[in-house]
Amino acid sequence: MDRAQLEEEVKRRRWFHTFEIAQGLWTSGHYQPDPNWLFGAMELPTDMSGLRALDMGCADGIMAFEMARRGAEVTAVDVYTPDFRNVVFLSEVWDLPVRYVQSTIFEFKDEPFDVVLALGVLYHLQYPLLGLHCLNALCKNTLVLESHVSRGRSMTCRFYPGKELNDDPSNWWTPTRRCLRAMLESAGFEVTKTLKNAPERWMIRAQKVKSVKPAFSHTDVHVANFGFPPY
Repeated sequence: MDRAQLEEEVKRRRWFHTFEIAQGLWTSGHYQPDPNWLFGAMELPTDMSGLRALDMGCADGIMAFEMARRGAEVTAVDVYTPDFRNVVFLSEVWDLPVRYVQSTIFEFKDEPFDVVLALGVLYHLQYPLLGLHCLNALCKNTLVLESHVSRGRSMTCRFYPGKELNDDPSNWWTPTRRCLRAMLESAGFEVTKTLKNAPERWMIRAQKVKSVKPAFSHTDVHVANFGFPPY
């Protein structure tokens, strides 16, 4: 499409991220991410050729496209329709191959990815520990997770009913940093780097050290707790 058509299409769409889609043409989102800062802070490689990467809860997919620019084979997942979340549109505009899947952290299934991003996802989950177990199944090596956290040193997770957190009914839980680390460890990850990126935000790089799976049946529960099937 020509410049006039592009401007019209960008204006028509809803945007979560604010970024320059073409020279002098910016989207109208409410959050402006900095992929270079995040990738540098979390020590992700500048050359991701040969790696499979997942951006879980991708919004408009800015981090997904950064991984594609670095050579990765990228899948982006969010709960919204492809038209609403703009990933397919940007893939065509920028000529960058990013696969978009409308799904959830609980439903999406694929072969494990070398790098998994889950930025601003955990507190939107009604079942956050289950979500981390699902990420374990989707991750082969590196997980980068960013989340809202509660203050304090206790091993607790605070519940926010209704619109109590940021007037957003999709926000459910925020763990303390100590609790979040323990949740990740129980979900098969080893925390290798942490960064406070805002007063109540925490960014984590973790490595998968073992496979875990959610415990739904009596057999699963027994194996999760004791390491062997019930007798």
